Amino acid sequence: MADTRFVRAIDALYAVLDLPAPLRGEVDETHVLLAGDTQVTIALAPNGRAAIVSAPVGHLPGTDPLRAEKGRTLLKASLALMRSNAAAIVFDGPPAADGSRAVRASARASLEEDSLVAGERLKLAIEDVLDLVEIHTPTLSGGSQTIPLANPRAAADTAAAGAETLIFRP
Repeated sequence: MADTRFVRAIDALYAVLDLPAPLRGEVDETHVLLAGDTQVTIALAPNGRAAIVSAPVGHLPGTDPLRAEKGRTLLKASLALMRSNAAAIVFDGPPAADGSRAVRASARASLEEDSLVAGERLKLAIEDVLDLVEIHTPTLSGGSQTIPLANPRAAADTAAAGAETLIFRP
């Protein structure tokens, strides 16, 4: 059974986006929505006080001789953007047997305020995640729509929300 704060925050997110809310049975501890061709996952954080918003960015192939350098560059770029973007680039789980690493953008949104504020925070977190997907997907192989998330509830513990606006269209 889904946490009621999480369900109310998802309902508020859809209200903020001016879209019909999903049916009650469609929301549990994880909710998925599409923004263009990018699958955005919203999951209840393990502590129950926040939602983790994440989307796949791509992957670093294990056969790439510059894999470690590309990984460091991604992480540095993510850190540099933290002044205006609350999302972070994270590696999704341990390396695969071939050494490749899945990469995703992740942000955290508090559920501790009233549901309308939580809906606004979720919208901002989604915008920040999508910004990082747009920035970093071209440099990675795989593209955003082809890499499934290993653990969408893994938190990127970020704080401030960005100021840029993304327009969602149904």
